[in-house]
Amino acid sequence: MKLKSLKVPNGQKQLRQPVGDGLYLLVRSTTKSWRWDYRLAGKRDTVSLGSFPSISLKQAQVLLADAKALQKNGINPRVNQQQIKKENLAKAAAKEAQSLEDANTFKAISALWLKKHETEWANSHYLKQVSRLDRHVLPAIGDKPMKQIEREDITAFLLLIAGASKHDTAKRCGQIVVGVFDYAFNTGLVDSIPIGNLNKVLPKAVSVKMPAITDPKELGGLLRVIDTYQGHITTKVALKLLPYLAVRGGEFRHAEWVEFDLNNALWTIPAHHRKLKRADQQDPNNVHLVPLCLQAVTLLNELKQYSQGKYLFASIRTNARPMSENTINAALAYLGYKGRHCGHGWRSAFSTLMNEQGFNADAIELQLAHVLKGVRGRYNRGEYLEERTRIMQYWADYLDGLRDGATVIPINRVA
Repeated sequence: MKLKSLKVPNGQKQLRQPVGDGLYLLVRSTTKSWRWDYRLAGKRDTVSLGSFPSISLKQAQVLLADAKALQKNGINPRVNQQQIKKENLAKAAAKEAQSLEDANTFKAISALWLKKHETEWANSHYLKQVSRLDRHVLPAIGDKPMKQIEREDITAFLLLIAGASKHDTAKRCGQIVVGVFDYAFNTGLVDSIPIGNLNKVLPKAVSVKMPAITDPKELGGLLRVIDTYQGHITTKVALKLLPYLAVRGGEFRHAEWVEFDLNNALWTIPAHHRKLKRADQQDPNNVHLVPLCLQAVTLLNELKQYSQGKYLFASIRTNARPMSENTINAALAYLGYKGRHCGHGWRSAFSTLMNEQGFNADAIELQLAHVLKGVRGRYNRGEYLEERTRIMQYWADYLDGLRDGATVIPINRVA
């Protein structure tokens, strides 16, 4: 008897082919399966013993013997088979869930969290978050599945960071962990957030403002000290130029010669160098115009003798990178102003003193590239360009007067 060649006769839906001992092969148009009919507690029932040819005749006979043994002991073979199948499905589901949980490590979920915020955050903030994750958070809990991370795992590594006198870093890393868990909770990846009030555990971070001198006489003294700087020539030019511009440190360090129009005394800072959300940095129209005072143009022309590469202020080691973000502050510290004034401090000095001199507050804010709120924020930055040009020249002359020991210009000057 050739079981493989068996077919359903014309006009019939199926064929039963007995093979002995009650076992038969049920043949249908597209399937063949082993069956056994039996009685238990006076009721007739049927159990399937597998498909042919996946289950051979010999294998089916072994399965038949097992089914008969169950029947003899009062156990329904079909019900027992369904129960085993149900248990196997539950085990497979549990294994799949465990596999999914193992894949949902803190590292994997933090990458999704970063992706979500990538276009929302300023580029500088995004890079800081990536750095904190890579340096502090992921080495501690990155490889752990989210559901296996407990409160003690989190507080343990944060306290180690705080114990190294990095209180602010510990606080920032804690905020990252909270952010990742909050994302996982709201996307259904975890059922709870195993983090309490970290302020109850971590030492309080001492807020340190960027040091800035705003007293005119002290600023004059600082400018005179800068003139005595004996370090690298490009660093000296940077120390002298930055006060006249009052721009952000990142914009200043990354400044490229192609951005400058010295004939028209204008610096156009491109979107990708500005402190903007990453999405906004992709818009070429998000430029910031910086009017250049006469003193700045003179210094830039002088700088051209020493700066031949892409950047105005390249790294001392290679022209392919801008100077370090610590260069200006290190030079100021060398001159004795550590903790008293930093590169960013010129922005504070400019804002404080020019507001005191009575200039248009909106024009000052736009010069600092601050976003104005409400209706005031709708003005085109170019509408203030002429006024900002006057302010920047006035500011430069004001600084020169302080440096040269001139009498401080009275406050509340009418601009």
